[in-house]
Amino acid sequence: MFRLPQPKHYWRAVGVVIGVLTAAELASWTASHCLLGEVDAAGAVPGGEAVVVLGHADLGPTAGKDNRRRLRAGLRSRRLPDSRLILSGGAVAGPVPEAELMARYATGRLGYTGPLELETGSRSTWENIAAVAR
Repeated sequence: MFRLPQPKHYWRAVGVVIGVLTAAELASWTASHCLLGEVDAAGAVPGGEAVVVLGHADLGPTAGKDNRRRLRAGLRSRRLPDSRLILSGGAVAGPVPEAELMARYATGRLGYTGPLELETGSRSTWENIAAVAR
């Protein structure tokens, strides 16, 4: 079968689209992996650093895609090795609280061994915030 050659503008447009998508992915990756600066003992907050991860409605029996993504972002955000990880989320969409699903994923799949606190009673973002702020 004979194929007509594609116009030069077509290939230029394809190259531009690929370049823009590559630049966007690189910017996203860089932003999510950048270091926020060093923390020394003098600049540490009383009680230590806490990283809070809010859950997303999850059917279970394992942590879903959104909760896994949020958890990985939370773990990357820790600046101190002994940071407390606070997981917040009740049983909204399934029988197991979102915080427990994320804790299983963090300790089992990601090998997290640091301090961990679970808040399992909240059923909305506002309840997450109120419960964690106490």
